[in-house]
Amino acid sequence: MSLEDAIVDLHRMKEISAMLHELDLEKEEHYEQLAELQQEQAQLREQLTPWISQLSQRAETRGIIQESIALEQALHIKVVKYHELAKEQIDKLRAGTQSRNAYSGTFYQTEGYFVDRKK
Repeated sequence: MSLEDAIVDLHRMKEISAMLHELDLEKEEHYEQLAELQQEQAQLREQLTPWISQLSQRAETRGIIQESIALEQALHIKVVKYHELAKEQIDKLRAGTQSRNAYSGTFYQTEGYFVDRKK
């Protein structure tokens, strides 16, 4: 791989970061695209690792690197917020299930023994 190839890969990395940032994480049809973009991004990172010191010394590529980092940070914030929202919804569902089961007239253990350890 030449330096020019590394610059092309760096531009592609920035494009992928922008595409990931624009994805709507609430739509299930985007999950496959999300996985594909993340896989391609991981491959590009691996290819660019030997070149990162040279790329960060050049003014034109340093800006691309900084933009990519900013997009990645924004994506991270977006993912964390979505994760927290999903966790809240799951907690609400669990609480609803617990309250429904607490007031139902059905007992789950119909037979069994009670052992009292105190004498």
